[in-house]
Order: sequence, then structure tokens, then C-alpha cells
Amino acid sequence: MLLIVAGAAIGAALYLAGDDRTQVVVAARDIPVGTVISAADLTAAEISGGVAGVAGSDARLLLGQSATTRIPAGALLHADMVDPAPPPGEGKVALGLALSAGQLPAAELTSDRLVEIVQVPAAADAAVQDPTGTVLVPEALVLSVTADASGAWLVTVAVDRDDAPAVAAAAAAGRTTLAMLPVASTTDDRASGDTNDGSTDGADDEGQG
Repeated sequence: MLLIVAGAAIGAALYLAGDDRTQVVVAARDIPVGTVISAADLTAAEISGGVAGVAGSDARLLLGQSATTRIPAGALLHADMVDPAPPPGEGKVALGLALSAGQLPAAELTSDRLVEIVQVPAAADAAVQDPTGTVLVPEALVLSVTADASGAWLVTVAVDRDDAPAVAAAAAAGRTTLAMLPVASTTDDRASGDTNDGSTDGADDEGQG
């Protein structure tokens, strides 16, 4: 509830500057995507004219939120540049995927769920090769899920930095699908410290057979 209120407050802080010079929030330095905004990332500047932005007096509303895009130094901050979703974590990046309904689980997908990211074969490949998909990321944390006006779903996931290029390429080709992992299974695995998929004796036996 607090995050929703904060997001609404940022939206309310937007204004359209007129002839008077007004203070706005700008990036004090380059802010990479996924960065949790801190006071050191922000500074104030005076502008005039019909420019929309976040008022300087409302800079505090941006603190603790995550950058959804790279924000270059000196850029005017807008509400759509940040999101209250949690940061991707050490060694990970926040990756945005535009997916159709058929590429998502039938059950409602929400933030904080764990998913498996699978690359499905292209239609031409499936006709001549094994149509089995390839797991690109066995476990990814969903940071946010939104629907756009066209009916597509915009899903932001946290993935290892090394996995991001392959996932992004598969998504751009329309070959990415998400499989939602069971809550109980993922919770038990984390509690026991077992994060190595397929490392059990049974899995090894099946792979060798």
C-alpha cells in the first residue's frame, strides 16, 4: 500500500512549467537501469517553459525507487523513469520483456514470484529438429507485471548479468515463454539452501539413463 501511495504522489508532483523559472529534479550522475535511487543520484535545476517533470521539492518521493531505464546525467526526472519494485540484486540486472498472453502462465503472474525463462524453438526449427524448448534461466525473480494498451504484458525480471543478452535476444525474436515455479517448492529449496537444479541422485540417474 505504501508503494502505491508513493507512486501516486510522484504522479501528483508532475507539473507543467510556465513562464516562471521553477526548480525540478535532474540526475546528478549517470543512473544505470535497476539502480536504487539515492540522494546522491539527484540534484535540482531551474527551468522555464512548457516542460513536465518532478518538482525539486518532491525529490524525496524518488528515493528508494528503482530506475526502469538508464538515466543520463543532467536528464530531467519523470515518474515513469522509476518504479517501486525491488532492485534486481547483486550481480543481476532488471530486464524488461514484452510478452503475449500465450507466453505467460495461465495463472495470474505477480511481482515477487519466481519463474523459469524458456526459449522455444522457431517454427522452422521445430519442423526439422527436436521441438523441446531450452531453459535460459532456471529461476528468475519477477519485479513487476503490467499490461499495455495493445494487450501485451510487460514483465520485468531480475536475471544474472551474463544471462541477460541471451534472454533479451530470445524475447526480441518472440521465442521467450515464462513458466511459474510453485511457491512451496521454491520456498523449501531456499530454506534448505539447495539452489542447484537437477543435482539430486534421482535427477542424475534419469539424465544418465
